[in-house]
Amino acid sequence: MTRDLVLARHADFILVNKPAGVLTAPGRDPLVTTTIQTLVRDVLGLDALPRLCHRLDRDTSGVMLLALTKDAQRDASQAFERHLVRKTYVALVTGTLEGVRRVDHALGEDPDAPRDARSRQAATPDGKPARTLLRALWTDGNVTLVGARPSTGRTHQVRVHLALEGHPLLGDALYGGPQGPRVMLHAAYLALRAGSVDLAQGAALPTDFSTLTAVELPAPEEVDRLLTAAARGIP
Repeated sequence: MTRDLVLARHADFILVNKPAGVLTAPGRDPLVTTTIQTLVRDVLGLDALPRLCHRLDRDTSGVMLLALTKDAQRDASQAFERHLVRKTYVALVTGTLEGVRRVDHALGEDPDAPRDARSRQAATPDGKPARTLLRALWTDGNVTLVGARPSTGRTHQVRVHLALEGHPLLGDALYGGPQGPRVMLHAAYLALRAGSVDLAQGAALPTDFSTLTAVELPAPEEVDRLLTAAARGIP
């Protein structure tokens, strides 16, 4: 699990490749004590837990930014709040999704969610604005590999927006997806440029994506480039 965990280390930050199945922070189960913070602390021999700058769902893999000081955590958190962080995801979804889509559905807690799914989100009239850019990367007609760039940071945003477009993620039973090895979502690339902080890092797609696709998986930097071009209206 700890192999290739640390992607890059800077003066005040660590960029890591979170494995699927690892919690970002302690959850409701007191018996589950391993988190991305404890893994990084133990691998690097740190005296204290690194600080969270943002979160990924338990089943989501990919790039995460951790801070080594309180000031660095504050600066990074403010950059996320001000939308100064570029995040690129890759998802494997059902059906055929073609071209480029801009999804704009306000999101909030799903009032119809059962008690055991209270984290479920939905498009709601009083929800918070949420926008995601989608670009198809490959499809075989049954599943599609999609690049996604959220410009807001709502809970489960990429998952919900893809489900609302009729293309839930494989393994995402919470939003109507079919069976899969896990929720097939990977945080492939992250770039943060604010003040003196200038960080950019990709994390290659994990092997569980390659077992479900008949195509050479794109490099994180290429997916980021394609989404940047799509955001600028370049075919």
